[in-house]
Amino acid sequence: HRYLQDKSNSRSVDYATLSHPNNHPFNYRWSANPITTDPTHFLLLDLATGWPRPYLPANVKTLESVLQDPAKFLNALFAAAVAAADPAHCLPPHLEQILASPPKGRTVVLGAGKAGGSMARAVEDFWALHCPERPLEGLVVTRYGHGVPCDRIEVIEAAHPVPDAAGRATAGRILALAEGLTEDDLVLCLISGGGSALLSLPADNITLEDKQAVTRDL
Repeated sequence: HRYLQDKSNSRSVDYATLSHPNNHPFNYRWSANPITTDPTHFLLLDLATGWPRPYLPANVKTLESVLQDPAKFLNALFAAAVAAADPAHCLPPHLEQILASPPKGRTVVLGAGKAGGSMARAVEDFWALHCPERPLEGLVVTRYGHGVPCDRIEVIEAAHPVPDAAGRATAGRILALAEGLTEDDLVLCLISGGGSALLSLPADNITLEDKQAVTRDL
């Protein structure tokens, strides 16, 4: 980065030269005041204005503090990422769009993954707040120890990463639920990481033991 003084202005203006992936330089102008006057703040490109803007987690102020306590900085980044991916945070906007045109028939939640239980809970909480009178049912499979209590959606625990009989049985039940639906029904499909192991339903010529062996080898 290079920092220049704007002589035509009463306050200083910073210019940062950023590199394009194709090595074409672009100059982006951003104000050092009132947000920050410290050039060691990180910059993010503000998509609304096209200008970079400074950003750091609330408890990390400058690059010097990152160098002094990198563990604190990394923990802050981790916490921010987890909060952004929290089903209670990221699911409601999509559910609002879905409920703008509610189905004529049933609403069935089907899902699998390590976040399956927390996603099911987020759906139930949203339903209880916005449309408690509407029917809601479903079945979700998640990893052992990751189940979350739900009232309308059944949450089953199974093995991950190596599939087991509990996961296979639940996968069969989920398939049966889907096959019994009509065009008037709505399926909310909740899939997160781990779904391929937890929703394992081998074909007729493949045994569960075959899939377990391949998974262990991989």
